[in-house]
Amino acid sequence: MAVQAGTTESGAQLEAMALLLFRWPSFRDIRSFSSQVVANWRQFIRCHLAISLVGAITLVTFFAAPAQAVDVTDLTITNGIRLKERLPPAGKNRNLDAAMNYFADRDLKVSLEGLTEIGFRVVDTKDYYDLFFIPFAGPNPKGEEHPLILSATGPKGNNVLLGTVSSDSKGIPEVKEEKVVVEGKVEPGKGSLNRFFRCAGIGCVPAGLGCVRGGPGWLPCFCLWCGGSAIACGLNELFAQ
Repeated sequence: MAVQAGTTESGAQLEAMALLLFRWPSFRDIRSFSSQVVANWRQFIRCHLAISLVGAITLVTFFAAPAQAVDVTDLTITNGIRLKERLPPAGKNRNLDAAMNYFADRDLKVSLEGLTEIGFRVVDTKDYYDLFFIPFAGPNPKGEEHPLILSATGPKGNNVLLGTVSSDSKGIPEVKEEKVVVEGKVEPGKGSLNRFFRCAGIGCVPAGLGCVRGGPGWLPCFCLWCGGSAIACGLNELFAQ
């Protein structure tokens, strides 16, 4: 397993992240695993906590019961400002353009540091999947409400979903004001994004649920803690149709 960082941090810090990723509970077998961690980890994990996190992460994630299991390979995780290059130029993807304009019309801007992408292939198939999360923030952000776009690409094409992620009284993520983009038009959603986040939250370890109540780094935090269930839930809720 290779962990690469876009910023210089301590070896123990990266080892904590590597162990966290390796212990994702929703995988039975990861035959080929590579992780790209591109972010300033200092925002949500401090060097002096890295050693204690190793022990905590091991206990919590190893014994957590997965909601679902899926065998994947060629797994990559990338987050941070470098993903700005993944945002297509205006006019290249009309569905994504429509979603971006939807939030721009509400004075919201892309939170570049929170950009997160998970890519993977299902074992014994040629089917590659990509989940590209684009978070937004406004001039007066609400701490526990997170507008975002999810661009979900699979063998059958690309789906663009958007909404505002928060959490219910039990801490499970839920999506408000869900929308879906169809042929360049933003329409009321059908619940896929909400089901995806709720499924991922239910299958996640408790620490991951706390990410949703956090600040700008909530999305990479959630994807790291809950990535295993996010992949399994993505296959069922975003690509099964």
